[in-house]
Amino acid sequence: MLVFFEFDSHRIQTLEAQRLFEWLDDNGNRNAQLYVLEAHADNTGPTEYNDALKLKRAETVKDFLMRQGISGRKIVIRPESEIQEQTKPDFLYRRVRIILQ
Repeated sequence: MLVFFEFDSHRIQTLEAQRLFEWLDDNGNRNAQLYVLEAHADNTGPTEYNDALKLKRAETVKDFLMRQGISGRKIVIRPESEIQEQTKPDFLYRRVRIILQ
């Protein structure tokens, strides 16, 4: 599941929240053993700022999941380093990927 964010934001927009609600209600996604939140940002701006923004985005998704009854002990945040050249439009890198394990 991918959760996309606006430029320079860590707030979950209404459409993304709706997508998350639907995803959680689908196929037992509420019952995973582990939720890995892989946090991303585009290359716009300083690396230190983007690293902090990635973490804020992941924390926002974690908070959302916890409000839906997912235990915080089952959620792991993994910020991704994206030093390589990005070839897709910037908005595709402004995301948190939820991986179920």
